[in-house]
Amino acid sequence: MRAKLELRFTDLALAGAAGVGTSLVRPPYSAAPAAVDDAAWASMRRIGADGRLVVLSDVDSQDRRRPGVAAIVANVTPKDDRGAVVLMHDAGGDRSETVAALADLVPRLRAAGWTFGTVGEVTGVREAVSPAAPAGRAGGWCTTSSSACRPCRARSGRSGARRCRTSAASRRTPSPRTPT
Repeated sequence: MRAKLELRFTDLALAGAAGVGTSLVRPPYSAAPAAVDDAAWASMRRIGADGRLVVLSDVDSQDRRRPGVAAIVANVTPKDDRGAVVLMHDAGGDRSETVAALADLVPRLRAAGWTFGTVGEVTGVREAVSPAAPAGRAGGWCTTSSSACRPCRARSGRSGARRCRTSAASRRTPSPRTPT
């Protein structure tokens, strides 16, 4: 139940912040296939049963530790000619090292014949990311903005005396569509 609630809040936050929904889920922390134990596998099966696609990574850039541009580049430079899903971060503080590593790495790999794509593109999953419904965006706005629903309380004069219409509307938002 907790995982479903957390996924729903994530859906709302993504809808409110970016205006999109997705069926893709990356487990937290180490998301490499070798790190999947029995408990993680059971969790992934439950997530899949809800119509979501669990995405694991093949290569961890370790950029969250801010090891320096050269280390990030070395961590994600292909060791062979197989493709890979690379884990990189764009949140959690200063990501200037990640940006600089990509500015170096992407042109070099393209020159060597490598191509890049989203998870949806390389797996063939249609509609992996789609526009969020207006009600979901409004619910996400309330989820991501601590002051977003204060006008609802101000109108009633009491906290909790009246539900925020956008929050109620968000509960009617269907979950992301199952990939086909």
